[in-house]
Amino acid sequence: MNTKQNLKFQQTERNIRAVFTELFQKEPLEKITVSQICSLCRINRSSFYLHYKDVYDLMDAVEREMSSYFTMIFMEDTPLDLGKRFAKLFTFIRDNDAFYRAYLNAAGSSHVISGLIPDSARTSLETVTRKLGIHSEQELHYHQAFFVAGLTALIREWLNRDCPESPEELARILHNEYSHHFAWLTVIDHSQTS
Repeated sequence: MNTKQNLKFQQTERNIRAVFTELFQKEPLEKITVSQICSLCRINRSSFYLHYKDVYDLMDAVEREMSSYFTMIFMEDTPLDLGKRFAKLFTFIRDNDAFYRAYLNAAGSSHVISGLIPDSARTSLETVTRKLGIHSEQELHYHQAFFVAGLTALIREWLNRDCPESPEELARILHNEYSHHFAWLTVIDHSQTS
């Protein structure tokens, strides 16, 4: 029986994701079909449906997995400065560049890199906002939106240029560009390790 612990099940899962990533680089999500994926994977539709409800469920699963990795990087208990955490993030993105290039450049997309501020860290934001002179939750929302949109644009440009800078160099560039925003991220980072 194909269970999630079964080696064949896991191989099929990896194959579905690899084919999906390949297709996603060539065409928009709404044009990708289960039939295409099954044909290229050489599996039947019932095998696909053991893993996902449809292509959108597959995309959601990939996004959740990537986002959980981002969260893990920023919620590690080990003391690790923020620059090193972003370097780890950029390394992960570079290692998965085919997916991220397609994801961030999808026609008409407004995709952003999300999951950088985990929900568990949001509870300490009230203290952070007071320390930084941010007067309301709405103002904090705008700061976060600005930072995440800028980070997304930085990553998109880096991928489109075939990642000429190292992840560490990109983290340095990010730090220089967003030093004010790093202040509130650093406060969050320290509150997680205290």
